[in-house]
Amino acid sequence: ANNAAIPTLKAFGPDFIPESVRAETLKRLGLPSLPEGGAYFVPLAKAAKEPNQAADDREKAIRRVWQAKDFPELAAWLQANDKPLTALVEATSLPRFYLPSVSTNDLVFGAVLPNYRCVRDAVRGLCARATLRFGKGDFQGARADLLAVHRLARLVAQEELLIIPLWEMERVGF
Repeated sequence: ANNAAIPTLKAFGPDFIPESVRAETLKRLGLPSLPEGGAYFVPLAKAAKEPNQAADDREKAIRRVWQAKDFPELAAWLQANDKPLTALVEATSLPRFYLPSVSTNDLVFGAVLPNYRCVRDAVRGLCARATLRFGKGDFQGARADLLAVHRLARLVAQEELLIIPLWEMERVGF
């Protein structure tokens, strides 16, 4: 009931968890399968006509107050992602973040990691949405988005990830 990972999964959809461990991860969380094609977060690189330009525009938008006419493609992307971004903001009100480590073999070190790139993209989206909201005079909405960024970072940091490069594993005897 207090696990922010569950609404986070619902915001990002099934692709957040690699297919090889998806069923087991959802089972351990007590979730049914996530439907394909829901109203999930769509990364900017997948939505933009020119991903590099869109990413540059987003970085500019994060650094200043802006309006939809300044970066229309970015504004459209934020509008298309409004529902999952709002779900992430709501998820950050929960105190815990737990995703089980599921391995495709019997080794603990073979655990497959979730797609945290989506989280980083969503955080940048929340920052851009905050500066857009600020430009519209929606100070409460901007504040909520920025607090969600901080809280999401705190929540995801609760995950205990051990990432060791293969050459280090060999060096220490794994």
